[in-house]
Amino acid sequence: MLPAYDQHLGWLAGCVLLLATAAWLGRLLVRRLAAASEAVRSSERRNRAIVEGMLDPHLVVDIDGTVSAFNAAAEQTFGWPATDIIGQSGHVLFNWPAGGDRSRWPTRGDRLAMRPPSRRRWVYARGGRRRDGTTFPIEIAISPFEVDGTWHYSCTVRDLSERWEAETKLRRLAAAIEQAGDAIAILDTGYRVQYVNPQYERQSGFTADDVRGRLLGHAADDDATSTGIRSVVDHGRVWTGLVRTKRRDGRMIDEELTVTPVFDADGDITGYVTVMRDVTRRLQAELDRRRLAEALQYCTDSIEILDAQGCIVYVNAAFERSSGQRLGDVRGSRPEALLDFGPSAEAYDDMMRTAYRSGHPWSGTLRSIDTHGVAREEDVTVSPMRDDQGQIQGFVVVKRDTTDRRRLEAQARQRQQLISMGHMADGIAQELVRPVQQLVDSLRKLDGSCGSLHALLAEFDALSRHETPVAPAVIAGCLQSVDAGFQRIEMERALGQANDNAARLAGIVSAMRDVSYASPDMTSVDLNRAIQSTLTVSRNEWCPAADVRVSLDPALPAVRCVAGDISLVVMNLLATAAQAIAATNRSGIRGKGVITVSTQRLRDQAEIRISHTGKGAPPEACAKPFDPAAVAESDAPGIALAHDIVVRRHAGTLALESDGRTGATFIVRLPLEATATPLPGSAAA
Repeated sequence: MLPAYDQHLGWLAGCVLLLATAAWLGRLLVRRLAAASEAVRSSERRNRAIVEGMLDPHLVVDIDGTVSAFNAAAEQTFGWPATDIIGQSGHVLFNWPAGGDRSRWPTRGDRLAMRPPSRRRWVYARGGRRRDGTTFPIEIAISPFEVDGTWHYSCTVRDLSERWEAETKLRRLAAAIEQAGDAIAILDTGYRVQYVNPQYERQSGFTADDVRGRLLGHAADDDATSTGIRSVVDHGRVWTGLVRTKRRDGRMIDEELTVTPVFDADGDITGYVTVMRDVTRRLQAELDRRRLAEALQYCTDSIEILDAQGCIVYVNAAFERSSGQRLGDVRGSRPEALLDFGPSAEAYDDMMRTAYRSGHPWSGTLRSIDTHGVAREEDVTVSPMRDDQGQIQGFVVVKRDTTDRRRLEAQARQRQQLISMGHMADGIAQELVRPVQQLVDSLRKLDGSCGSLHALLAEFDALSRHETPVAPAVIAGCLQSVDAGFQRIEMERALGQANDNAARLAGIVSAMRDVSYASPDMTSVDLNRAIQSTLTVSRNEWCPAADVRVSLDPALPAVRCVAGDISLVVMNLLATAAQAIAATNRSGIRGKGVITVSTQRLRDQAEIRISHTGKGAPPEACAKPFDPAAVAESDAPGIALAHDIVVRRHAGTLALESDGRTGATFIVRLPLEATATPLPGSAAA
């Protein structure tokens, strides 16, 4: 019994021990399972924390594209909260390109039974789509993983907007540097060249290969300048200044140099950027402008610069002295507001039409009254200023005050006129002497014949009282005693001479009236008659030296001019021609010369030619016949007055033709329609 009992007791103890062991093992397994579960949960929390802490957007989609995870970075990048996007299709977030690209994850419609794709990375320029519908560049990495036999995709997205924008800016900056109009060089901390742009090569003549790795020494005047630059930029400051640079071809140019230090994130200098602008032309232009401004300030002529609207923007010192007004007082004003152009309103209107409205240069004379009531006379030139496209940018007005000069010229003209009138008066007096003397002689002869006739009539009266008829012989004796036939012939001859001389005197007086009492204003003048009258009153000037041949065009229309002025011109040219013939006679040639006066019409001009056979004019006198020197050499001061009358006051031309040896021709051309108004001091005035 005992052995059986012990046997059962042993078996029971074994069972108890087995149960205890099983319980212990169960508790151990439970603890281990709990620990493993906690480890899994801890790993999941860590992974979730890692995913949530990622700076790049991250999401998980299943094979159907449904989003099951969406981290905070994804919320910030796409603009969707996780609660709104989880469970939605991932296609809401991505703007996949058309054409069935295999870069996307498989969709339900694909029914793929193949192995999922391996990890890959793609870049799409407009792959991301934000909540507001805008797209942006992304880089996406897709990695497949399997959970419980189901494939999922881990998607890491990187927003490339900032990087691409930075790269775009860098590309633009690089393009700007390459295309810059200034020379640019990048130096390392040892001032050795790392990079130069194309403009540097053009500006200096050195290629990039020539200077790369070398000191930029040619860009400074000397070592002292280079040391001064380094002492500034080495302390982190920017240096700017002008330097003289020697090009590769040896030519020196002026450059505006800027050296800028480049810093890293720690504030340490990593290199330098130098910008060199060629300012040689600018400095030369500035020097030219300063010289021009200096010249304008010391110029004796008044100068005004106007803008395109005709308002004053600059006046020089001469303007301020003559007008008594400063630049600040007249800037922005129009010139006509400063002066009264009443005396020459037509000339001012012509200037406005020509210069300001038509854009053509204009020159002429303006008379005005300034703000102080002082009368002024100025020679004015208006020149438009144009840009490269030909557009008018403004006007330059140059004024020369000729008031005093014109007064002196008027006085000189008056003296010349008096001299000419004196010569004419002397010539007229000499012309009058002969016909008057001949008229006196004729009258004396008539008086003697009248005495004989009176005696004869007295004898006939006595005979008529006789009661007896008078014998014919007695009458014949009376007639013979007074020589009646001779007396009749003498009386007829004396009366004829008296009539001729009286007619000649009447012609001289009429010519004097035509010349001396001509209108001082512009009138329609019979040019042929004026020339004939001038030839008559100036006969004494040319008659001793020359014979005059006249060829006047009878069809020449009336010319609008100042008759007295034109007569004075013809008189002076006749005197000059006579002097040239007299000079030839003094050279040993005897006999009278010939002066030819002719007129004709040339289109819209009337032409007067006065030729002579005397001493020819030198070539320089023909080129500049009215130069003071040429006038002095020609000993013909009247030519200057003739030129003033014809050219300036009648808008005509006066020229001289000669072969330089024998003979010369003065050519006067006057417009048939008056284009100029005579100024005060007219020869006829």
